[in-house]
Amino acid sequence: MTALDLSKNQFSGPIPFQMGCLSALHSLNLSNNHLTGPIPNSFQNLENIESLDLSNNYLSGEISSQLVKLHLLSVFRVAYNNLSGIIPYKDQFCTFNKSSFEGNPGLSGVLIEKNCWSMHGTSQTYHDSNIGGHEDTWKAIDNDVIFYSFIAASFAIGFWGVIAVVAFNKNGRIKFFMAADDFCYACMDVILGLIKRIEKFALNGVSHRRIRLAVALPSKENVSESSVKDQDPQQQEKLFRSKLRDGLVRSIKNLNII
Repeated sequence: MTALDLSKNQFSGPIPFQMGCLSALHSLNLSNNHLTGPIPNSFQNLENIESLDLSNNYLSGEISSQLVKLHLLSVFRVAYNNLSGIIPYKDQFCTFNKSSFEGNPGLSGVLIEKNCWSMHGTSQTYHDSNIGGHEDTWKAIDNDVIFYSFIAASFAIGFWGVIAVVAFNKNGRIKFFMAADDFCYACMDVILGLIKRIEKFALNGVSHRRIRLAVALPSKENVSESSVKDQDPQQQEKLFRSKLRDGLVRSIKNLNII
């Protein structure tokens, strides 16, 4: 037997404990009767149950957290009873809607958006077995927030640190722009080298006039004494050595306004 429908009868009294032994059941409907007492703990053994309807009775007590072990359960109705306590919020119980539990003034929890307070105004404590999945979800979210916040904060500190050095430190500002300038020239040298190779391949040996760009050298031999002596405090003067096609070495001055 895989389905049992005893709804809309005049059955009264507690639900027999032995009904939990019908492990082959896929559907059990006991709605619209006069059943009383708690939901039997033996129902946790209905491992193949997919639909369990206990609505419109006079059942009391709490919804056992052991029912979350019924992993095939897709329909669960206990509306309009006298149940109380906190609704389990874990596994497939997270998929049930509010209508499955309405009509039970004593029930509370996330699924019906009611504060977990007893009838006497004293707060009730969540059981770990009821909200374990909910806590795990929030814990995972908190870990992600902390990780990405740390990355964002590190980036912001590094970025504004560089800006502060460039903006408020003259020597740091000069070194920064010199390094940026050297990097740009190095990139241009690489790009022009690639273009030269592409042109050579495309034109099959046709010669073109090429100018070799020089990278700034830190040695003193590239800087003339006159340029250092007459240097403006607001300007940084740099000399480059460039080798032209005729083999002569020329000095090229690059002036950056700081």
